[in-house]
Amino acid sequence: MGSGITVYVYTRELEALQRFYEGALGVEPDNYGDWRPFQLASGTFALHAVEEGSGHDVEGFNISFDVDDIDEAVPRFEAHGAKILRGVADEAFGKRAVLQDPDGRQFEVVQQEM
Repeated sequence: MGSGITVYVYTRELEALQRFYEGALGVEPDNYGDWRPFQLASGTFALHAVEEGSGHDVEGFNISFDVDDIDEAVPRFEAHGAKILRGVADEAFGKRAVLQDPDGRQFEVVQQEM
């Protein structure tokens, strides 16, 4: 069995959502037409374009982006168009904030405490 993970979401606004994640993550994706994978340190996050009526869910996913400095990362996501749903809060594992991307998808930004 291999290691690592790929998480992807479907979007009807591929270019706009790519600009958002590219700016917020600070990483340029590879470009394979409808498939735009961002190679991250511990996995892959990708965008996949779909047409209206395709049956793919473009509203739901669950992902947490691990960051070294959550107090720096959350404002960066917000500056690129994220909406803060729940600000930085202490958790048993470290700190977590809940945000929403420009397509309305909820995601988390997490700083693990070692």
